[in-house]
Amino acid sequence: MKLHFKDIRWLLLLPLVFNLLLLTPLLGDGFPKGGDRIGHLLMAAKTKEVLQHFFATGELRLWQDWHFMGSPLFYYYSPLPAVTLAVIGIVTGADLLLLYKLTVMLFYLFIPFTVYFCSTLFGVEKKAAVLAALLSVLPVSIYGFGFEYRAFFDFGLFTQLFGTLLFMLGFAACYRFVFVEKTFRYRWFFLSSIFTALAFLSHILAG
Repeated sequence: MKLHFKDIRWLLLLPLVFNLLLLTPLLGDGFPKGGDRIGHLLMAAKTKEVLQHFFATGELRLWQDWHFMGSPLFYYYSPLPAVTLAVIGIVTGADLLLLYKLTVMLFYLFIPFTVYFCSTLFGVEKKAAVLAALLSVLPVSIYGFGFEYRAFFDFGLFTQLFGTLLFMLGFAACYRFVFVEKTFRYRWFFLSSIFTALAFLSHILAG
């Protein structure tokens, strides 16, 4: 798909550049401090340990002993983000901290494009969809519990990034399936079900 200057979609590059400039320092040395970030990284590390032990012995130990005097492994955090990082870490051998930082960066890079794509599924005109994507980097609230930058950089809401992005895709696919398509389309039924389920597996409130 070629983008000409008259095609307003080239404006989607602006939030991409903005996010790259803002988030690239995240890839530097050290761990980003604040909020629940260390908890999410430890959860991924523990999940990786559990999976490696399971693959080696066949025994599944779904208990963690480092948080609130111990609890079931996914009692406080939904499993998908930690399992995703753990599996990628096992398969690639990559450092979990680097994977954690790259995941945060990629999710914020994808948000404007996800907003644009979901807007088109709602039947929004191209200009309005592009405007929605541009505005997606601006939301801010007094609480900071959204996909705004404060949600991660102040509170470390890592799983919420997964849940919010997947919820947008699930909600848009559901809308397309129910209100736009005139006949039963298995594709949109399947996509709406999968994205909604993944949103719940990432963050129960976002789902």
